[in-house]
Amino acid sequence: MRTVPSDFAEQDVQTSTQALRRDREDEEAARAEADLARKQQKKAAAASRARRADDWITRQLAGLSDSAGQTIVAGNWVVVAVLSGWLGYKAWALHERGRLGWSNVGLGLGVLGTVGAFGGIFAK
Repeated sequence: MRTVPSDFAEQDVQTSTQALRRDREDEEAARAEADLARKQQKKAAAASRARRADDWITRQLAGLSDSAGQTIVAGNWVVVAVLSGWLGYKAWALHERGRLGWSNVGLGLGVLGTVGAFGGIFAK
């Protein structure tokens, strides 16, 4: 027979197993908090790099004259037109072989959209 102190029921930790579990939970919470802090630091660093890149692009575009800007716009149109023709040619070849599917069409539209987005960013 074992006896326990009279204030046993009021004790915060009543068994060694409970004490070990609480220690383990505290360690896990500390580890999760440290992971969150690292993720926030990485996010802040990435945002800082993105701002620097955006500032650099803005400075480069601000330094262009009107004729240089028009040349870039014309060049972008040529790139999009040539790329569209090439993708259309490849799509036709896939169609003739019976291998043209929605994944191919989606990929081609994604490429055109990306090129068009970059063209729109640099043309401003």
